[in-house]
Amino acid sequence: MTISTHTSISKWWNAEEYEADKEHMKNRLLNTVDFYFPSFKEKLDIVLPGTPITFQKWLRRQKGKVGGYTPTGKYSWLNSYSIRTGIPDVYQCGDTVFPGAGTLGVTLSGMTAAKEIMR
Repeated sequence: MTISTHTSISKWWNAEEYEADKEHMKNRLLNTVDFYFPSFKEKLDIVLPGTPITFQKWLRRQKGKVGGYTPTGKYSWLNSYSIRTGIPDVYQCGDTVFPGAGTLGVTLSGMTAAKEIMR
């Protein structure tokens, strides 16, 4: 299971506060879930918190930014790229391809491209 929240990335780059901030955020998220699902925390076998530092180190995301962006301007859903590149038999998917940013948007663009390839 993955539990996620939005956070300001700038606070994570303070080395002196990092471990305490990570522990605080982990507890905040787990306590919130435990409020709605009592005994949730008791049943956990392993908890592996990730932060923007984690995402930069292991996923090479610049400054640890993940989860997409707010699609506006050139990459808004009205102006996003198509799965079709204009090159025969070459398709694309990702956070700038319709339907857009985020895990769901990227997954759907990949599924759409795969479906087109399989036709």
